[in-house]
Amino acid sequence: MRPATLNGYQRAIDRNLEAWKHKPLKDISGAMAVTRHAELCKSASPTVAMRAMQVLRATHRFATEFYGTDDAELPFGRCPVDKINKIQRKWSQSKPRTGRLAVDELAPWLTAVRNLPSHQKRSDGDWKRVAAYLELILLTGLRRREAGFLRWEDVDLRRGTFTVRATKNGDDHTLPISARVRELFELRREAGKALQEIAQRHPTERNIKAALNHKTTGDVTGLHYAQVTTEDLLSTLPRPSRSEG
Repeated sequence: MRPATLNGYQRAIDRNLEAWKHKPLKDISGAMAVTRHAELCKSASPTVAMRAMQVLRATHRFATEFYGTDDAELPFGRCPVDKINKIQRKWSQSKPRTGRLAVDELAPWLTAVRNLPSHQKRSDGDWKRVAAYLELILLTGLRRREAGFLRWEDVDLRRGTFTVRATKNGDDHTLPISARVRELFELRREAGKALQEIAQRHPTERNIKAALNHKTTGDVTGLHYAQVTTEDLLSTLPRPSRSEG
């Protein structure tokens, strides 16, 4: 698993299954899973409840395969989540996200995003990164993690392209750089320089960490899902000439 996936599993356990962390796996019953699922649906959301039970199921299945033998194929008994399947068949089906900005909402949204640095009390460069990150997602269709972990070494301003590594389908994905995206990359670079200067002037732990993160990780946006195809982008975003940059 990727580190981000493992972190997600750990968060689900710590937040929603914390009372069971030190309980033997064989002592977690189907009735307990059903009850906890219902509690999370009420106190949090069906999506949070679904995620917690998916983590429990994955953990139980892994432990069963790893520790099970021919003499004891189910060393921890049946998976407790199986009980939820019998009581509520569609518990693991989440509704797809359908929310999107309408055409008449784009201009106000972009204005608000671009004004973030001036409207926030902090002037340490963080909000410039946030603004660049949000607009980059809108213009390129990157998933939030793809945009958040984009690296300078994968941005080729001379050729006018950038490459996204480790995408959801596992393949690298190269996209064109439009004129505005080029400006966003430049804004991000300037925001990173501002963070480093502040860390030098005010060497607090937070500022030092922010500057070091920018310097050592090589990320473009410094943060962490809109999704469009390459063909969609090519047909809507102007491509800069090869002489630019």
